[in-house]
Amino acid sequence: TPLNRWYSFSVFSNEKEYLAVVFEDITERKQAENDREQYLLKVDKLMDELERSNGDLQQFANIVSHDLQEPLRTVSNFVQLLRSRYQEKLDDKADTYINFIVEGTARMSRLLNDMLCFARLGGGQLHLQTLELGAVLNKALMNLQKTIEHKQAEIICNSLPVVSADETQMVQLFQNLITNALKFNNAEKPKINITFAIQDNQKVICVRDNGIGINPNDIERIFNIFQRLHRQEEYDGTGIGLALCKKIVARHGGRIWVESTPGEGSSFCFSLPDNGIEKKQLADTI
Repeated sequence: TPLNRWYSFSVFSNEKEYLAVVFEDITERKQAENDREQYLLKVDKLMDELERSNGDLQQFANIVSHDLQEPLRTVSNFVQLLRSRYQEKLDDKADTYINFIVEGTARMSRLLNDMLCFARLGGGQLHLQTLELGAVLNKALMNLQKTIEHKQAEIICNSLPVVSADETQMVQLFQNLITNALKFNNAEKPKINITFAIQDNQKVICVRDNGIGINPNDIERIFNIFQRLHRQEEYDGTGIGLALCKKIVARHGGRIWVESTPGEGSSFCFSLPDNGIEKKQLADTI
């Protein structure tokens, strides 16, 4: 309470007959310590609630995904059976309707899987380890090899750093960014440049493409979940990929942003804390 005061005192004596006692008012310091303890208790409580909430979200996502996937598979299987037996035996409208149902159930299945992946990403501990980002990038490129060959894309990379990160999530991050760079690209020969630099004690990696670019009015919302800038028939997808990237980078203590000019390509950059791990030279061209 305001009436309570805290003091510290020190006793000094140069001679046996005399004592000097110095009192110091430390009330403000003690109040600050008490406030800090209360704050830490509140933070611990909020973290416990957040952990429980994440657990509930993941459990809900698992249940929803399982319960919705099963009827979707049933619908998809029977519609495909219907198409295989009666295609070209019905009129053109019937064939069109059947194709719409097949495509719709496939999109819903992908959407549920992406939602489950997004929900799972926020829970549990990061499995941090010392990683060569060049090796991580190579794993992502191997997963995308068929798409890269089909698009006849050229991917160039300078030396990437060594970081402390979760390998699975870093592979997923590179894979999503490169997939976007290939997907939203109408160039005869897509070109992707991956660069690294140190900025403000952060390790910054940029994935630059020569794709269609992004309208400046849309830049603020592209990292939001389910945000799509194009119609489904133009570019396939669920609108979750960049939201996953944002979540991965945030969990590693960094941030992600984009610089883009319509018709001239985009540069997606993300930062990771510079934890003092020495960077390692890797191959200049992949």
